[in-house]
Amino acid sequence: MATSFSNSSMHTLVGDVPIKLISGDWNSDNQIDLIVVNRDNSSISILQNSNGVFSVSQTLSVSEHPIQVASADWDGDNDTDLAVLSKESTLVQIWFCAAGNKSSKCFDLYFSVKFS
Repeated sequence: MATSFSNSSMHTLVGDVPIKLISGDWNSDNQIDLIVVNRDNSSISILQNSNGVFSVSQTLSVSEHPIQVASADWDGDNDTDLAVLSKESTLVQIWFCAAGNKSSKCFDLYFSVKFS
């Protein structure tokens, strides 16, 4: 399904100091969603796409000062999961989307890995 965008102005508020943006279909509705890394309030905003209109569907509280996010299906359940890297704590948090969960709030913290 192709998404078309109009010239109308749309604004969606996310967290403080958004520094990274990635796209993907996190709720398996065949529409490309967005994820924003918010450095200063230590969060990730998930913006769900509904026919070209984006709204925050979930905000994940993450470790202090997130700087990077990646997505893949790490648990093999055909749902896209997230990994968040934080600058201050050398911590990687893995957030799994529950298998078959097509809701807008599918991410749960699964585990954290600290590097020394």
